Amino acid sequence: MPLIAAAARNALIYSLNAQGHHIEAEALACEALAAHRVLDRFTLVLRLRLARSLNGQARHEEALIEAEQADELRRTLPEEQCRAEIAAFELAVAR
Repeated sequence: MPLIAAAARNALIYSLNAQGHHIEAEALACEALAAHRVLDRFTLVLRLRLARSLNGQARHEEALIEAEQADELRRTLPEEQCRAEIAAFELAVAR
């Protein structure tokens, strides 16, 4: 159940960002990161979602810091766990 709840929260953050509700997405991403203390793929995805919400608020320096922290985490995870997030990281930095 915790994994299903985490996935649902991730989808909600994604949707909020896509709709331009970046402040709400940021709040939910921060909540989710605070609740999920394990350094895993889910944390990586949450950091990228948080970077997107910050970028959407024109808080670019903070977004870049989050993207860089996500990349640091990505480098510690086994490659097979985070292949899809490599492109997401590069997009976050480019934005």
